[in-house]
Amino acid sequence: MQNVIPLRRSSTSLEQNSLQIVILECPIQSIHDSFTQEIFGKILELKIKSYQFWFGKNALPLDAIDFIACHLLLCTYQEKQWIPILAYKLVSLKTCEAYQLEFPIMTHFKNCLKAKPHFKVIQTLMNQAQQEKKEIYWCGGFMISLKFIPMKNHLENLMRAMHVFYHLPHSSFLIFTVASQKFKTQNLFTQAGYQFIQSHGQDCPAIPLPSYYFEEVLIMYQKALPNSEIQHAQAYQALWNKRIHIDPSIDSEITPLRAA
Repeated sequence: MQNVIPLRRSSTSLEQNSLQIVILECPIQSIHDSFTQEIFGKILELKIKSYQFWFGKNALPLDAIDFIACHLLLCTYQEKQWIPILAYKLVSLKTCEAYQLEFPIMTHFKNCLKAKPHFKVIQTLMNQAQQEKKEIYWCGGFMISLKFIPMKNHLENLMRAMHVFYHLPHSSFLIFTVASQKFKTQNLFTQAGYQFIQSHGQDCPAIPLPSYYFEEVLIMYQKALPNSEIQHAQAYQALWNKRIHIDPSIDSEITPLRAA
């Protein structure tokens, strides 16, 4: 794989020409590569700092899924290196099965007593998706670097665009996520096209989840990209076009950026 040549140093205004989208698919498959080692290490650092700030110094937000997930990052150039300032991850049921790991939504909810009605709805949705040959994903780990929290709205707009562009080629999918009541992320996910799971025609209530440090969460899912979100993403097409996509399954290489 080739080295990355930065466009320019980042500015505090987060202009698009100072940003870089990086997609790291299944890092365990390219962990021998120096760029994967560098960027994956930064993902873990961002995750640990964020979770320990919000949930306490004993929060341990890492697990085996981090090694097989697809990590979508927005980076800015600082001190001659790309630094993730926004990150989230996706993992498919198919990938989890290939590595003999439990699909995250099953891990989070199957043994939670208060989630039994929710779990039945989840199973029904998954069964339907499998019958329809849809790809099933878990989406989670949404983080913004603490120093960029004041730019949260702008970064969330960028994340919505990344979500659209990544899934646009896939016409048939089912994505699960959870929204935190503490951070009111249901507003962001609703805007992105997610909806709440329902039981008997009513939205399933929020539940305290042990794996989320007993924070109240709402379970949401998505089956299609709204036209409004596709239109929203168009403003970020140029940024997406210069993305770095590391996907060992297709023998991809890091495309070097050209100096401005």
